[in-house]
Amino acid sequence: MASPLLQVTRRYLEERNDWDRHDGKEPLWDYVRVVLTVTMKGGQKLPPDEALEWAEMALDELGETWESFEGIDDCEGGRSDFFMAYQRAKLPAGEDLLQFAWERAEANPVKFAHKFPSDEYVRFLNFAYRLQEIIGEEKPIAIPRKEVSELMGATTKTVSNWRTIAQMEGYLSQVKKCIPHRVAATYLFHSHPESKTTEPGKTQV
Repeated sequence: MASPLLQVTRRYLEERNDWDRHDGKEPLWDYVRVVLTVTMKGGQKLPPDEALEWAEMALDELGETWESFEGIDDCEGGRSDFFMAYQRAKLPAGEDLLQFAWERAEANPVKFAHKFPSDEYVRFLNFAYRLQEIIGEEKPIAIPRKEVSELMGATTKTVSNWRTIAQMEGYLSQVKKCIPHRVAATYLFHSHPESKTTEPGKTQV
């Protein structure tokens, strides 16, 4: 039986020179994001040990080794780099970041304690939570009013209000202020442990 990663691995190795390496990331970061297009479904991804097995099956079927990837000098180094990068990566290649975060938020909503009585505001909190989860802890996230308003079917003023309320309730803290028409404001999303209880029938992640 052929590896489910056979086609994407073949394509990646054929086009490897067209990929831009991400500074500060593992050598296999881009390949792992391509792998996620197969192994991640509905916001849930295949366990790292199984993904590693699929990847090695694909390499074996193609007559390739981990040394075929730029920056990998030996087999064990490739295996460990893949394993680490796979656990950290959360955005499949080709996905729009905001759209992906919104889809994850809608698929697996988390219940947050809040004072503002609005279901739409809770959806916004879930979106910001998933966005921070994908970007990584302590890395600022941008929540642009126009794009988020289009995703959520709200006005830009409403999105601005939600951001302000989230700051008042301690969920968002501003890292950098907006420079009009140039740079969007950035934030950190803070998850309060006591508020991350699962909604009935929903999955906590």
